[in-house]
Amino acid sequence: MLFSATFSNQVKQVAINLLNNYYFCSISKENDANDNIEQVLVNAEEDQKLYKLHEILQKINGSCLIFLETKRAVDNLSNFLNRANYNTISIHGDKAQHQRLLAIQKFSKGEVPILIATDVASRGLDFPNIPYVFNYDLPKNIDDYIHRIGRTGRCGNKGTAISFINETNKPIIKDLYNLLRKHKQEIPEFMEGLFQKFQYEKFGNSIIYFISI
Repeated sequence: MLFSATFSNQVKQVAINLLNNYYFCSISKENDANDNIEQVLVNAEEDQKLYKLHEILQKINGSCLIFLETKRAVDNLSNFLNRANYNTISIHGDKAQHQRLLAIQKFSKGEVPILIATDVASRGLDFPNIPYVFNYDLPKNIDDYIHRIGRTGRCGNKGTAISFINETNKPIIKDLYNLLRKHKQEIPEFMEGLFQKFQYEKFGNSIIYFISI
């Protein structure tokens, strides 16, 4: 028997290839965003993210989980925010096990309101009520995005996922746009522009037009 909190189509195919005489039973819909989560996009170039994060943190109350792509970026942001009198703690793959457990414990108890992390914190951790999740760096695929924002809006609570986005996030823009439309989230004008721009992929003299359905 194999149990999983999420079971993407890719993982399901691996299971099908490996197992004989199996039963597949799902108690939830396919990996998807929670309707209790408000998804907010903020247009921010790389050199603007720090300023815009500071601006937003000044306006919100409650704990928040901030995702970045690399371990070094996590440490750098945590150090910067601590020097700016924010109370933060960080978690990533280079942290010792006792450091990870301490970070999770302090964040869960509300002793430290800001947890800064890589994707190591996007799965397998249960924080019952985090009001805010930030994608300081967007992931490259929609499954990771869904896992990240799923840290908020849990147990019937409302949550807000705030994502910084620019042209470097091209790999996820189409799927993110379609996810926002599916859940009737507000799509800002700059996101419409990015989506339309990346609909066209040029190969020599030919142009292939991808239509979102």
